[in-house]
Amino acid sequence: MANTVFREKVEDSGKPEVLPKGKTPDRSGDEGERIEVPYLDYEGQSGHPFPIDYFDLGSYWKEKMGSFEEEVEIIEDYFRSKIRTGQIANNVDTIRSELKKMEKLTGLKDEKRPIMRIETIVAHIKFLNETDEIKDNLNKYGNYKSTR
Repeated sequence: MANTVFREKVEDSGKPEVLPKGKTPDRSGDEGERIEVPYLDYEGQSGHPFPIDYFDLGSYWKEKMGSFEEEVEIIEDYFRSKIRTGQIANNVDTIRSELKKMEKLTGLKDEKRPIMRIETIVAHIKFLNETDEIKDNLNKYGNYKSTR
């Protein structure tokens, strides 16, 4: 076998690396990369539910007068149930995509007013919940044919 060196000992001088003036150390990958948390953990991480950021409701979403607390809860419950049943992924990007689909379907693609967007989405979700309940009842009780 030949005298081949696979590793060499690197001497640490103990002095920090001095960069030329105006240069910053290369830390690609250290900072700036934000790890996306799962949707169900979003509120614990950010301190507020995802729809607050999506609809840009700011800090006034939980005020006594004119709050969106009930609407946000309806949206959250809908997506939590879809995630728990395995119908959609537990991913913020997936929820964002689903909300965009709903906005497009309900004609809110170019709507800028948050109140119009959130109220229409909530009405759509209530409709989806009612149709899901009808489908569940149909599956539970079977096909019922009228004798009239």
